[in-house]
Amino acid sequence: MFFKENKMLLMGTVGVCALVLGIHLFWIGPNWAAAADAAKAAEEGSVAWEKNFRGDKNLLPKPDAEKALDENNRQMKVSLTALQHIEFGTKETMQPYSEAAAGAGDRKNFLMTKQTNILTRSKSLNIAAPSELGITEKTSDDPVALNLVRLAIVDSLLTACDAAKVPRLLRIQHFIPKHLPLDESAAEPAAETATEKKAAAKTDKKDAASSERSDRLVQFPVKIQILATEPALTKILFELQKPSERTRGYLCLRGFHVAVRQAGSGTVEAVIACSALLNEKLVRDLGIPVKEDEQHRGGGSAPPDRKVDIDRY
Repeated sequence: MFFKENKMLLMGTVGVCALVLGIHLFWIGPNWAAAADAAKAAEEGSVAWEKNFRGDKNLLPKPDAEKALDENNRQMKVSLTALQHIEFGTKETMQPYSEAAAGAGDRKNFLMTKQTNILTRSKSLNIAAPSELGITEKTSDDPVALNLVRLAIVDSLLTACDAAKVPRLLRIQHFIPKHLPLDESAAEPAAETATEKKAAAKTDKKDAASSERSDRLVQFPVKIQILATEPALTKILFELQKPSERTRGYLCLRGFHVAVRQAGSGTVEAVIACSALLNEKLVRDLGIPVKEDEQHRGGGSAPPDRKVDIDRY
């Protein structure tokens, strides 16, 4: 009787339950599963992101990283300044030995005046030196700008001889300036795409046009033969390589050969090979032509010979 009287109500209830069940199965259920997957993925992403702030041994908080970068940049600037001290001179220190210092006067007369002044200085220091100071018939026809730099090198040699108490310069021999050999295999990346090479070439061209300095150095080789005591020889090897100062330049020692002049006298003859290094742009500004070796002309892959023949003097 109850079912008859409530037949419609019961059928409605069953229909509503079926509708709710269908909605749950076909809409609510999948959305819940998708929401659960999204929550799981968000949690995994959060865990991965938090690893960037855990302070692992290879990671730093941003403030500490910025401080480390600033300190690294500071040290690089200090190192660059120290490296520049190996150069023989700057635009300012080389000005007295440039053609520009001659003004409107004759360049060769200016060169001869400089040569005479340096000879006078050697006499005042009680250092006997060859009258030509290495500017012989073989090198006298070289550009005046080049010979002026050579005289600057001789002037620096006299300063070193004076500090080392070397009484006599027997001979001075100058050589053709050349670019300092570079290990180009170490300077270039191991692998580089064509696009990267093209971009790097454009950057290098732009930097070369705007930069006031060059990364390449030019060496001015010189060999000297001296007569001195054994302590003086040791001292001059040190004095030649002192860092650049306002009154003189730095010379890079390349080799030396020593022979005893007279047994028991304590006097020796020594041939010392060294080089003055100048920045390539400064050399160009001074008007000095530089011989390009095969390595820079692309004429061969073999590196230039770096040996110094001390005995051929």
